[in-house]
Amino acid sequence: DCQSLPARAGQVVSQICQARVESLTGAGDLAYQRLQGIAVDTTASAPMANFARTMQAEIAASLGRIEEAGQLYRDTLASGAAEVSLLVSYADLLLDENRPADALKLLDGKGQADIVILRQAIAANRLGDPRLAGWEVVLDERFAASKAGGIRVHLREEARYQLEVKGNPSTALDLARQNWRVQKEPADAMLLLETSLAAADKSAANEAVAFIERTGLKDQRLEKFLAQYEGQAK
Repeated sequence: DCQSLPARAGQVVSQICQARVESLTGAGDLAYQRLQGIAVDTTASAPMANFARTMQAEIAASLGRIEEAGQLYRDTLASGAAEVSLLVSYADLLLDENRPADALKLLDGKGQADIVILRQAIAANRLGDPRLAGWEVVLDERFAASKAGGIRVHLREEARYQLEVKGNPSTALDLARQNWRVQKEPADAMLLLETSLAAADKSAANEAVAFIERTGLKDQRLEKFLAQYEGQAK
């Protein structure tokens, strides 16, 4: 699909598309270098350059280059970019690095989107921050409304909420399995692995493990869950 993009899409868009495919099929280093070129490409618009830098940060994190990823996020924010997707991606890095206080500081005053409030709730739960109760009320109401309306577009977030805030691994696993049917990004694979292990139902992650093997996906953040999965298989 990337190779068949029309010429009017432009070279920058084509390169970003190619990099995304490479990053998901075991060629993260190549993808990172491709995006590095976009960062200095004067033909790239500011939003496109920021998007490329955010993706580059995500790839750096997947390669285990955490400090580099953090610097890329900070550089992108310093350029004036303030997209919610950028903020929550950086917040996830901070949470992965067990820096919940920094995640809360980053997201303070950044809106009321579900994906923002979820990260705030996870960070607050780890810190014992009293604001957690208010964020739980909001998320409980929103997830209930989505379910009642048959609109399940935030299954990944709801699964993380049940696992990391509510402490309900079985419910989280059910949601993660529903989520896996509709989207298969690295975060979704990681979530299915994590919830299946937490719920002591290793077989629930078999499909995700097979997908990782089939696509050649490499992500350092997945390794600890894959090691636990393989350990339980013995």
